[in-house]
Amino acid sequence: MRFRNRQQVTKMPTIDLTPMLTVMMGVLGFFVVISTITSAPLDRVEVRPPSGDDNAQGEASSPKSLKPLIVCLQNADQAKVEGKTLTQEEVLGRVGEFVSTNQQARVAMVSEPTVPYQQMLTWLATLRTTGGDRVDLAYDPGESSASKFCD
Repeated sequence: MRFRNRQQVTKMPTIDLTPMLTVMMGVLGFFVVISTITSAPLDRVEVRPPSGDDNAQGEASSPKSLKPLIVCLQNADQAKVEGKTLTQEEVLGRVGEFVSTNQQARVAMVSEPTVPYQQMLTWLATLRTTGGDRVDLAYDPGESSASKFCD
């Protein structure tokens, strides 16, 4: 009759997963933070919005009387300046000449909607090598900016 006494039911041990999940979420959070900190910075062009102090400088330093030179980017290889279609090298020469003769004038670049964004940034960065901080990106969200300014 010893066999009847041996039939005790053994219970399956329970495992609490909460501490393990807490540790795993902490490790995951650590790697997310580290990956965002150490990721390579993206290529970007800094655009400074106008500040309210620009008008306080007075009329003598304000280039309101000078019209900006408008560069209309048509595609990756050509732009229109003052009604003439030019290559990038010709545009750079024209911008350099304009900036050197007009010390307070600005250069505005507008783009056709069909031009890829990366090409537009490449042109803008290249124009800034010649025109410095006086080269701006012009944009009108209402309609095609290039057709409004270039025609």
